[in-house]
Amino acid sequence: MSSFKIILAFCLIAFAAAAPIGEFGGIFGDIEKTLNDEQKQQLKAIFTNDALTKQQIQDQIKEYFEKIGGDALNKFNELHGSFESKKDEMIKKIEDATGKMSEGAKQLVAQIKQIKENMSLTAV
Repeated sequence: MSSFKIILAFCLIAFAAAAPIGEFGGIFGDIEKTLNDEQKQQLKAIFTNDALTKQQIQDQIKEYFEKIGGDALNKFNELHGSFESKKDEMIKKIEDATGKMSEGAKQLVAQIKQIKENMSLTAV
């Protein structure tokens, strides 16, 4: 049963990470407060462009905040570092738990990981 919960948690995280951003609050939090309306629209345009791959979205977001600079860039870099640390922790927990799973569950986790790591995928 605990293997099922781990797989379910991993799936939920994977789907949440791929979900549309909306008005950024859930992901960008305080950074949104440093952006004016035009900057928010430009950032939203990156996220809502279904033709971009995951890698292109990451690259464009990074370039976007580097172009803005200042407090927004600092907060973005802090958030990005925090996100990467949390992602690494979650991957480690999943890898540790995978050893206790059935072969079918291991295959499912491997497929989810492969999809998450494929940065050439687009939203559609």
